[in-house]
Amino acid sequence: MASGQTCSLSPPSCVTDTKLVGLTLQPSAVSRWALSLHVCSQLRVDLLALKDGQTNRSTTTHKEETNSRMKSDAAEREKLRTTLFNFIDPLDTSSHPEGIVNIATGLVSPSNVNVDRALQIGSQQMNKFEVGWPTNFHATLKKQVTTMADSKKSLKIDGAPFRDTELIYIRVIGLQQSLDMDIKEVLTYELSATPPALFDENGDMRSQNKAMLKTKF
Repeated sequence: MASGQTCSLSPPSCVTDTKLVGLTLQPSAVSRWALSLHVCSQLRVDLLALKDGQTNRSTTTHKEETNSRMKSDAAEREKLRTTLFNFIDPLDTSSHPEGIVNIATGLVSPSNVNVDRALQIGSQQMNKFEVGWPTNFHATLKKQVTTMADSKKSLKIDGAPFRDTELIYIRVIGLQQSLDMDIKEVLTYELSATPPALFDENGDMRSQNKAMLKTKF
């Protein structure tokens, strides 16, 4: 069996587990020790494993190289290719309608959407803000850029705004996952198109002290 100390056949050169000892600081002994250290270390590990009855060998194949992972990656690439193929080509301007269009859904933005002029609007706001220094340094900068998402917060039906209750429910679920909130307590409140304890007839949140759920939102 191997021990913690290994000596060569030509004295005087002797090494321990971690360092050279004796007269082994000679260049030839140091070179021999440095070049064979990794082999001796692996041999020592294998002997200890053999002594303990360990027969399992460490795998040398990365998980990304397995057949199942390669098939899964190929399916994901094909799915991505199909999705991108169904999009509107952003470089083919001849196929684009007038105004701003969502290349994924084909939705055309309404006339009040001005996100394409966001840089120009931001520069104007910055110049106006700098002119008002120092008096208006803490003034609030109002949002003047309207996106397609902002323009679709509500629809008007018979002159009254209509809120998407499914979107409200999705937001509640999202809050439940990110905040310390008990979903059972949330579901104890009334579920309706416009819950009277939380929203008014226009869909806006109602301000009142007894609305505990609103406070948690």
